[in-house]
Amino acid sequence: MAAESVDVRLARLEGSYAQVSERLGAIEQRLVGLETRLDQRFTSLEAKIEERFARSDARMDRLDVRMERQFFWLIGLIVISLLVPITLRFLPLP
Repeated sequence: MAAESVDVRLARLEGSYAQVSERLGAIEQRLVGLETRLDQRFTSLEAKIEERFARSDARMDRLDVRMERQFFWLIGLIVISLLVPITLRFLPLP
């Protein structure tokens, strides 16, 4: 009788282990699905960030060109404003 009770207990334990194994398998499948979705979202997020950086870089390039042009105009005006009084000083007045 003691042997039967041990067999019954072992059968119960085996059944419990089988249930735990099934539950862990289901959890593992859900985690794999979650990991796949997260990878897809991160990939999409990285693509969006790269696109924004590319647009920002293009905008900054245009801004650099504009600022460079404005800088040259400013330097030109400063040089002219310095040269005009000097040349007027040395030129004879009519």
